[in-house]
Amino acid sequence: MNSSSSDHQWQQHQINLSAAAVAHLVKLTQQPGWWEYVKARARKLDRDESRLFVDIEQQVVQQLQALAWRPPPRA
Repeated sequence: MNSSSSDHQWQQHQINLSAAAVAHLVKLTQQPGWWEYVKARARKLDRDESRLFVDIEQQVVQQLQALAWRPPPRA
């Protein structure tokens, strides 16, 4: 396997991992009481040194906007 093929496979793995994380966080957000956790987790993943989850916070927000989801009012 050459370097280019290996790099492509790694990039594909990153995309799949990030997409799975976004889908998971979006699903959690739709459960009562999880919004604050999802915000904090997305921020933490976005800043992770591995760079596997670059822009995940923005991706979660975009997915939620596409679903017309709104955060619950603050108590």
